[in-house]
Amino acid sequence: MKPHRLEITAFGAYGGHEVVDFDLLADEGLFLIHGPTGAGKTTLLDAMCFALYGEIPGAKGKERLVSHHVNLGTKPLVEFEFSVSGGRHRVTRSPEYVANKRGGGTTTKSATARLDRFDHGDWTTTTTKITEVRSEIEHLVGLTARQFQQVILLPQGKFERVLQSDAESREELLRALFDTDLFAQMTAWLDEKARLASLAVTASSSHLDELWRQAAAKWGEIEPRADIASPATSGETPNCEPVGELSAAPNQSQFDALVRGASSLRSDAAAAVADAQSNLSAELDHHRSAAAIADRWDRRARARDEIQHLQSRAESIARDRVTLDRSAQAELLRPSLETVADAQRRHHQLADQRRGLAANVGRLLRNASTLPDDLRAIDATTLQNEATCADVVDRTRTHRELVQAQVETDQRAVVLENEADRLAAESTDNNRRVSVATLELERLTTTARSLETEMHAARAATDRVDDLARAAEHAIGVRTAAHRLEAAVEHLDLTIAQRDTAERRSLDARARWSDLRERYLDGIAAELAAGLQPGQGCPVCGSDDHPLPAAPHGDSVDRGQVDAAEADATRVTAEFAAADKRATAAQLDVARLEATAGGHPDPASASAAADLAIASLDTARRAAERGPEIASELAEVRAATAVATRHCAEATTAAARSDAAAAASRRQAEQARRSIEAAIGPSVDLGLALSHLDQLLESLDEIRVALTEAARAGGGLETATARLHADLGRSPFHSSAEASNCLMTALERREIAARIGTFDAQMSSVAAVLEAPDLAELPEVRPDTAGAAQAVEVARDALTSAVANHARLDAAHDDLNRLADEHRLAGTELAAQRELAAQTRAVADRCSGKLAPRISIQRWVLASYLAEICDYANLRLAGMTAGRYTLLVDRGPAKHAGRSGLGLRVRDAHTGEDRDVSTLSGGETFQASLALALGVADTVAAHAGGIELGALFVDEGFGSLDPEALQLAMDELDRLREGGRMVGVISHVAALRERIHYGVEVVKSDTGSSLRVCEVVSA
Repeated sequence: MKPHRLEITAFGAYGGHEVVDFDLLADEGLFLIHGPTGAGKTTLLDAMCFALYGEIPGAKGKERLVSHHVNLGTKPLVEFEFSVSGGRHRVTRSPEYVANKRGGGTTTKSATARLDRFDHGDWTTTTTKITEVRSEIEHLVGLTARQFQQVILLPQGKFERVLQSDAESREELLRALFDTDLFAQMTAWLDEKARLASLAVTASSSHLDELWRQAAAKWGEIEPRADIASPATSGETPNCEPVGELSAAPNQSQFDALVRGASSLRSDAAAAVADAQSNLSAELDHHRSAAAIADRWDRRARARDEIQHLQSRAESIARDRVTLDRSAQAELLRPSLETVADAQRRHHQLADQRRGLAANVGRLLRNASTLPDDLRAIDATTLQNEATCADVVDRTRTHRELVQAQVETDQRAVVLENEADRLAAESTDNNRRVSVATLELERLTTTARSLETEMHAARAATDRVDDLARAAEHAIGVRTAAHRLEAAVEHLDLTIAQRDTAERRSLDARARWSDLRERYLDGIAAELAAGLQPGQGCPVCGSDDHPLPAAPHGDSVDRGQVDAAEADATRVTAEFAAADKRATAAQLDVARLEATAGGHPDPASASAAADLAIASLDTARRAAERGPEIASELAEVRAATAVATRHCAEATTAAARSDAAAAASRRQAEQARRSIEAAIGPSVDLGLALSHLDQLLESLDEIRVALTEAARAGGGLETATARLHADLGRSPFHSSAEASNCLMTALERREIAARIGTFDAQMSSVAAVLEAPDLAELPEVRPDTAGAAQAVEVARDALTSAVANHARLDAAHDDLNRLADEHRLAGTELAAQRELAAQTRAVADRCSGKLAPRISIQRWVLASYLAEICDYANLRLAGMTAGRYTLLVDRGPAKHAGRSGLGLRVRDAHTGEDRDVSTLSGGETFQASLALALGVADTVAAHAGGIELGALFVDEGFGSLDPEALQLAMDELDRLREGGRMVGVISHVAALRERIHYGVEVVKSDTGSSLRVCEVVSA
C-alpha cells in the first residue's frame, strides 16, 4: 500500500482542516513527523488507521476521535487516498458525533463511510456501507486492522515490551500478532480425546465388572443351594467343576469354570427329564386300561337302568295303541263328516254375506247424491228379490253413463286449464328473459361507455408519454442534484476556507520575501564591501582605494535568505493557485447543481417530486400499453350488445304469444265447467260420484251372485246329510259327534305312532346291549379311574418341572457362555483401549507442554514465528550495532517452572557469550526493539500473502541512542528507503533533523494543532 493524501477535519488534536500530501514526500522517501510533545504526531497515524478500518490502535476511546477544539455540531471527517496493485482508492469516514438539534437540544449523528475508486479519470463510489467498506479495504490492502498496525504502523514502546517481557507476556503478544488458535484448538481436541479415551477405559472396566456380577447372579439363580465360592461342593451337582471364589476382579478362567459347572447341571437335568418321561408313560398305560374296563362297566349299568325305565311306561304305550286304532276307524267317516260340516258352514256364510251386501247397497244408495230420489229411497230388505235388484242395476248403469260423460268434459277442462298454466309459465319465463336481456344490455352499455372512456384516456396517455418521460428525467436530475447539493455546498465552504488560508499564507510569504529583498538591497553595499580586497577595483566605482567601506546593519540579510523566501513565496503562491482552482471548481459544481435543482430545494421534496413523476410516467405507459387490449374488449362488448338486443326482442314476442294462447285455453275451460253444472248440478265431485256409482253397481252384482249361490248351497246340504246317516249305520259309532271326537290330525297320529315305535326300538336296543359278549364277565365293583388319572397328572407335573428346570439350566448355560464370550472380547478390547488411552494421553500431554521440555505445540509454533522474526530482525540489528549483537530464541526449559520455548537472548560478538536481553543498555534496547519491530513487519507481511509494503511509519523513541547508534539506526532506515519504501519517522529528537531533510511539522496551539509539509530546519 502506498499513501498519497490524508485530509482530516475536526479530528483528535486537529480542530481545523489539515492536509498531508504524501506525494510531496515520496521523492525523499524518508521523512520526519516532528513537533512538540502532545501536538498530535501520532494522531496522523490514528487518522490513517481510522480511515481504513474505522478504529484506532491501542485502547484509545471514541472520545479521542472528535476534536475538543471545535464547536458542537462540527462534523469530524477523515479522507485517505492510497493506491494498491488493484488501483487508486479513496476512503472517507466520519465517526459518530453530537450535533445541535433544530428547536433546541442535541442529537447524535451516526458514523458514515464511503469508498471510491479512481477509474477512467473520475472517482466512482464503490460502497457506502460501513461494514462493506472495512471488508473491501481488508481485501484491497491485504491486511486486517491488527496486521496493519503491526506491519505499517510501529507504535511507541510495544516492541520493547516484546523484547523485555517474560515468556508468558511474550506469548500473549505473539498470539495477538499471529493466528495460532488452530494449534490451541488442536491441543484442546487432543486433551478431550485423551479424556474420552480414559472414560472409555473406565467404562470398559465397569462393563467387565458388570459382566461378572451378572454371571454371579445367574449362577446363584441356577444353583442357589450351592456354595457361591465353589459351585462343585453341592452334593446335588457332583459333576459340577469348582469355580473358585467369585472375586471382584475375575479372570477368564473363572468364567470358564462357571460355564462348565452350568453344563454339568444341565446334563443332570436332562437325565431327570428322561426319567420323568418314562414314569409318565407307565402311568398313562395303567390309566388307559382302567378307563376301558370302567367304560364297559358303565355301559352295562346304563342299560340296566334304561330297561327298568321302559318297563314303567308299558301301560301308557298300551293306551296309545287303542287310541290310534279308534282314530283309524273314525278316519273312514271323515269325508262324510267334513262334507256336511262344509255345507252347513257355506249355507250360514252365504246368508250372512247376503245380509251384509244388502246393508251396503242401501248405504251406497243413500250416499249417491246424483241418483234420483226414488232409487235412493229403496229399502235394503227389498233387494233380497232378484227382479227388484235387476231393475235397480239397470237404472244405476244408465245414470253412471251420464256421469261418465260429464267426467270426460271435466277432464277436457282440466287439460285446457293446465295448458293455460303452462302457457302462463312460459310467458313468465319469457318475461324473465326479457328482464335479464334488458339488464345485460344496460351492463354492456355501461361497460362500453367505460371502455370508450378508457380508450380516450389511453390515447391521451400515448400522447403524453414523451412529455412525462422528459418530466421524470428532469425530476430525477433535480433529485440527484438536490441530494448532492448539500455536500457540494459543504465542500465549497471548505475549499473557500482553504483558499482564504492559502491566500493569507501567500500574502504573508510574498510580504516576507519582499521585506527580505528590500533589506537585502539596503544592505548590499555592506555585502559588496565585505568582498573588497586591497588593490582590487570596486565592482561599483572601479577605484582601487577603499577609504570607507560600508558596514553591515543589524537587520541585514544575505542572498540565501532572500532566495529561500522567494522559493517559499513561490511554493505558497502555487498552493494558493491550486486552492483557488479547487474553490472555483467547487463554485462551478454548486452553480451547476443549483441550476439543475432550480435553487436550493429540500432533498425530501425533490425525492417526492421525482417519485411522483416516475409514478405518473409508469401510469401513463401502462394506460398506453392497454390501448389495443381496450379496443379488443370494446369490440367484444359491442358484438355482445347486438346479440343481447336480438335475444330481448325474441323473448318479448314469445311472451305476447304465450299470453294470448293462455287466455283462449282458460275461456274454453270455463265453458266446459258451465255445461257440467247444467247436467249434474253445481259443486259436484264427479270423480267421487263416479266412484260411488261403481261401488254401488259392484255391490248389486255381488247381491245377485249371492242369491244364486244361496239356492245352490241349500241343495248340497240336504244331499250331504243323507249320505252321512248311511255311513254311520255301517260304523261302530252311534252318532256323528262320537265319530268326530275320535278324529285326530295327521300330526297327532304320527306323534302317537312315533312314541310307540321309539318305545319298541328302545326295548330292542337295551336287550341287545345286555346280551353283548364284552359285558358278560365284568367285575361287580367299578375300577378307580380317578386315582389313575391323578397318578398321571402327578407324573406329568414331574415331567413339566423337569423340562422347565432343564430349560432354565440350558438358558442359564447359554447366558453364562455368552457372558464368558463377551468378557473375553471385552477384555481384549479393554487392553487395546488402555494402550490407546496411554498413547493419546502421552500425545496430549506432549502437545500441551505438560511433559519435558514443557513446550506446548502452540508455543512451539510461536517460537518458530519468533525465530523467523529474529532472522529478519538480525539483518537490521547487525547494521545498527556494527555486527555486535544477534537475537536468539531460547528454547531451553524455563526457570521456576515457567513456560519454555519463548525465551529471548542476545549474543555479544565482542565476548562470544549469550546473555539475557535485559542486560542491554537503553540505546541497545531501542536498537534491538526497532530491529524486532521491523522483523515483525517483514514476518507478518510474508505470512499475509507477500503483500507490497509501500510505506512504513516508525513511532519509536530515538532519544535513547547515542550519536553513533543513532547514525547506524538511520542508516538502516535509509536502506528501507532505498528498497522503494516510504518511511515516516515520528520523533522530536533534534539530531534527526540533521539527517532527515523533509517532513511534516505539527504546530501546537490553544485552538488545536495544525501541520504543514515542509523542509526540516535543523535546531
